[in-house]
Amino acid sequence: MPDYDLTQFDHVGQTAAGNPDGPALAVRVAEVHDVVAQVSALLAGVSQAPVAVSAAVNEAMAELLGNSAVAFDLADQALVEQLIQGAALRLGRAVDPRP
Repeated sequence: MPDYDLTQFDHVGQTAAGNPDGPALAVRVAEVHDVVAQVSALLAGVSQAPVAVSAAVNEAMAELLGNSAVAFDLADQALVEQLIQGAALRLGRAVDPRP
């Protein structure tokens, strides 16, 4: 799939216009939204407002995306753990990775 600037790519409009990459990008956008929601819900027990929790998750995700050494795969448990730890750190909390 070609690289797209996702801040400018309208996956719904592109899908409707017949761009064959539109549906795949729509799936990826939904996956990102789901992960942000799930990690935010996990961390919601901290004494921060929900908006602050989601912002921390988004910031941690942006940091991972900006790191060329990180393979961004939301199915990768290690990446999700990094995301959780990064968001928790931004909230001033520690999360024990042990079950």
